[in-house]
Amino acid sequence: MTEPFTQWGVALPATTPRPAPSRPGMIVHMMRDVTRHAGEPAWYRFIDAACDEEKEATALAQMPLATVRYVEMSDDWPLDVMPPY
Repeated sequence: MTEPFTQWGVALPATTPRPAPSRPGMIVHMMRDVTRHAGEPAWYRFIDAACDEEKEATALAQMPLATVRYVEMSDDWPLDVMPPY
């Protein structure tokens, strides 16, 4: 796993593929940072790592200004708790 993926809150182009976990016991989740119009505040949505990649890509393709933030955490992280970033 390259350095940008291990940092919280690093915005990447929406076309950036989800990286593999860097070690056993870790999982990579995606934060979607969606801005529909320039200058508009972004909103964030936590997406589980098990979501459908094709649907995810289709949704992001419809939002040209979207970026994604990949975060790596322990695979037993409670999904109802937002990770710090």
